[in-house]
Amino acid sequence: MTFLQNGLLWFLVLALIPIILYLLFRRRRNEVDWGATYVLRLALASGRRQTLWKQLLVIALRTLLLLLLILAFARPFLARGPDEMGGDLPHGLGTLHRIVLIDNSLSMNAQHGLGTRMDEAREALALLLSTLQAGDTAHLVPMCRSRDEEILAQELDAPMSWNDAVQVAGSVEVRGAPLDMATALRVAVERFRQGAANNRQLVIMTDLSRGDHPELADYEMFGKMLTDLQVRVAVLNLGERDRLNLALDGAGVGTERLLAGQPTNAYVEVVNFSDIPSEDGHLRFIANGELVGEQPCILAPGQRRRYRFEVTLPEGEHVFEARLNDDAYPADNRVERFVRAESVVRVLLVTPAESKAEGFEAPGAFLERALSAAPEMPFRFAVESLPTDRLIPGSFARADVVVLCDPERLNESLREELAGFVRRGGGLLIGAGATVEAEVLNRHLGNLTPARLEEPFRPEFDAERYQEIQASEIGLPMLREFETALNGDLGRARIYNHWLVSPVEEAEVVLRLNNGDPLLLHRAFGQGRVILWATSLGGAWSSLPVRQAYLPFIYRVLTWAGGFGRAARNVQPDEPLIAAIPEGRESAYLTTPGAELREVEIRSGDGRAFVRIDDSSQPGTYDLRDGERNLLARFSVAMPLAESDLRLLEEEELQRLTTILDGRLAANRAELGKALWREGDGREQAAWLLIAVFSLFILDALATRFFFS
Repeated sequence: MTFLQNGLLWFLVLALIPIILYLLFRRRRNEVDWGATYVLRLALASGRRQTLWKQLLVIALRTLLLLLLILAFARPFLARGPDEMGGDLPHGLGTLHRIVLIDNSLSMNAQHGLGTRMDEAREALALLLSTLQAGDTAHLVPMCRSRDEEILAQELDAPMSWNDAVQVAGSVEVRGAPLDMATALRVAVERFRQGAANNRQLVIMTDLSRGDHPELADYEMFGKMLTDLQVRVAVLNLGERDRLNLALDGAGVGTERLLAGQPTNAYVEVVNFSDIPSEDGHLRFIANGELVGEQPCILAPGQRRRYRFEVTLPEGEHVFEARLNDDAYPADNRVERFVRAESVVRVLLVTPAESKAEGFEAPGAFLERALSAAPEMPFRFAVESLPTDRLIPGSFARADVVVLCDPERLNESLREELAGFVRRGGGLLIGAGATVEAEVLNRHLGNLTPARLEEPFRPEFDAERYQEIQASEIGLPMLREFETALNGDLGRARIYNHWLVSPVEEAEVVLRLNNGDPLLLHRAFGQGRVILWATSLGGAWSSLPVRQAYLPFIYRVLTWAGGFGRAARNVQPDEPLIAAIPEGRESAYLTTPGAELREVEIRSGDGRAFVRIDDSSQPGTYDLRDGERNLLARFSVAMPLAESDLRLLEEEELQRLTTILDGRLAANRAELGKALWREGDGREQAAWLLIAVFSLFILDALATRFFFS
């Protein structure tokens, strides 16, 4: 035991005061014997012997009382080692400033013990708040905020009862936003600098997943600041290496529009976001409530695998659903996607005004015949063919997809109308064949195209020299069926010549030739898509039109390009939810994935009624209904895949993190005390001594009353 006020120990000599006073008042007197007092003196001597032990007891009580009182003012302190904490949290001497940074990202919904990681974090937070003392300061900093919100420190009252602490902990909400620990550390440092407490503690509660901490170097600056401020740092690690999590990375065909009655491959990607292999994973694919197929999912740690399911849908609205069996993170084991099957795709085919190519080499005429070659199909392409010089205002509005075959000059009004058509969700396919003029296309359509044309790969056509298509790892799900020879062997087509292109920054290359040159590129322009085919759509530079893959390939490309004319039903978090409202509806209500019912405003624009919901941060299914509970639209907000990655930081990364923050890791609440411990931590015992002083005072008063009344 040590004393915080060692100088007061010199006053322990004052404890001798009761003994000194007793000795002074007990001095001898000169007595003269005489007969009348002899018997009385004997009686008094006998009484004094009987009360002597009582006097000594009272003197001892008073001496001990003064001794304990002086020791209490000297503030005795009982230091404890980290192994002696017993689940207690060190407070330190004087006042304490405790700041808690809590991870409230979606990954905190993963299982942990009998509950979730967030449940464990809330219980630990309640413990940290309930052990504060009078005069202490506390702040709570959630490390995830939704869009347009800042990470702020919430000041809390101290001391706080257990019930109040539980209520505060329960108010922490999980957010569908990425963790921003660097900003949270900056906020904590600012708060510590504003305070004047004797002790400072920072507790960080997170699952330490790899996706949340891509660059540990971002924390170095704040680690130095915390060290300078003498802050004790403890990290409550809620991550586990022995938890399995398989995650669904989307499901569907890459577009919300399909051809009715046409067999289509739907794809589901599964990722093993854990440090252990999956042995009993199971995937089911369901269309409109009926099981389409199921496959086992046996993946190594970190492995990604694509599964294919074939569907044929009638005309109308449909829902795809993919399901995995339960694991550590159930939130990413189910995905819904909404699609619609239509029987007609409207195509506007724009051909050169004076084309020299004929028959097989004329892309416009060949495409028109190819798209109408199968009238027995349950779907059809309604093709309108116009030469460039016959285009008039309003021509593009009659189509879902516009195909420009070797495009020529367009006047300014037509270029603006075409750009508006694509911006509103239309599709544009540009075929750059032998007769196209690169300078004209770049100047007139350069703001739309995904690449600028440079020059032909070969100056002239040569039937003996050609390139082949690399039909592997195709980026568009609609075209992935051409990766194998089972669907026409796209890779066997000969490309005799093509344009060398320079892609724009936002362009995506879908197909390349075997020499690496881009062949098929696309880009988003507003709500629509623009596709560039860097060779002829007919047979002038390519043998693809005579291959078996040509028709299904063109069908897929046109269907995909024309699939963005309506507002998307399958969106990413924080993307707006937009739906047209039929006439006569006066109110609309949105049901969120959390079963919250919200009334939404019906807006008007361009003579149409619609709703726009900007708050879509919560993944899952949203239902839009009118005032009579009729379903108007359904939306699916994707699960952020980064939150599915439950893989813990590597051991060397954990060590580096603790070194940067000059802190210690705690695996559970019981270890928090050890992690926050510093040499000299313990408990002050003055309160117990004051209780003893008060008890001795009461005992002395009672003894005096009964012994000497």
